[in-house]
Amino acid sequence: VVSAFKMLVRKLGGQLPAVDCLETRDLSHRLAAEACSLMATFAAQEDAYQVAICELGGVQAAVEALKIFMGTEDVVILVLRMLSRLARLNAAHDNQYASRLQNRQETMDSAGVTEVVLQVMKNFDSSHQVQQDGCVLLGNMMFSNSVLQTRIACEGGMEAATSILQTF
Repeated sequence: VVSAFKMLVRKLGGQLPAVDCLETRDLSHRLAAEACSLMATFAAQEDAYQVAICELGGVQAAVEALKIFMGTEDVVILVLRMLSRLARLNAAHDNQYASRLQNRQETMDSAGVTEVVLQVMKNFDSSHQVQQDGCVLLGNMMFSNSVLQTRIACEGGMEAATSILQTF
């Protein structure tokens, strides 16, 4: 499965069309949703897909999509779910991709995921689904990573969690 995916990516010129779609400036709402849904599906299948999506610019493209569609709830939800899947392992923690989890988490953090997710959660403070998906994403980013646990907590993660508990 992994080699077939890599072969497909090579045939596409080393790029994932879903990432290219998200990098297009005049991106439609529907196209953004479909691109994120496709990457989320791949990310849920194999850890190798998660690695490939990160290495091919999927995280940065998703952050840009969140910024562009910050007011569009259905796109926001799909982007949060896709990023959440990238920030966790699909299989047991002792597999060959486990050592790359921390790198993916840090790639996501340095791409600005924490800041934009906290902003999206503020924008959709009455949306149960955005709040839940945002919390799952931040929780996945912090899993087994004490540096990110501290950083996310200090950047507003604790306040967001407290607010969510009070609201819902």
